[in-house]
Amino acid sequence: MKDLTIFEPKYRTLVGYLRQDEPKTLSNILFDVSIRTNVSIEAIKSHTRKREIAEARNIFCKAARVQGISFRKIGEYVGIKHSTVIHGCHNVDFIPSLQKKYRELYAE
Repeated sequence: MKDLTIFEPKYRTLVGYLRQDEPKTLSNILFDVSIRTNVSIEAIKSHTRKREIAEARNIFCKAARVQGISFRKIGEYVGIKHSTVIHGCHNVDFIPSLQKKYRELYAE
């Protein structure tokens, strides 16, 4: 039996390494961001302010928001306030370095 990995092209979709029929849940989006940014899920959910981890957290917030998930639900899932989620999405939209990373990870 062939060992399938999530890196095979048939698993790629707009929001990550998920199968086409797989729902875009918060856990799936978080897994995807973790894989793409090389930051662990635990680190993204932590309260650390290290740049690479904070950027991954902001990218997760933006990717989840694009899927139509509310700020409150995103914040509860990651353990941050909804206003922090709004700020993270804003950062991805207006900070050039984050904007570039997001576009590279989620090219439409």
